[in-house]
Amino acid sequence: MTAAEPPQRAQLLHVVAGPRQAGRAGAIGGAALDVTDPEPLPDDHSLWELPDVLITPHVATPPDAERRHFAARVRENVRRLAAGEALEGRIDPDGGY
Repeated sequence: MTAAEPPQRAQLLHVVAGPRQAGRAGAIGGAALDVTDPEPLPDDHSLWELPDVLITPHVATPPDAERRHFAARVRENVRRLAAGEALEGRIDPDGGY
């Protein structure tokens, strides 16, 4: 068995890039995706059509880790603002995030 040939009906969890080819070929039994490319996933993206794929809205970070990441982002953005630099993590309402 290789990574390209998982056991029949294997389950693939938390994948960074979508398993479109493997899912269509029936090589995996299913997948749970918290991260997709592109993100957010467009309404007409082919991943939505796969019957054994669960897609969540990029929320798998544990709360404690999320708070640490948020605090680090705020510190960095305060530094950037004071230095006249572009801020990280700007929202894009037109992009859906």
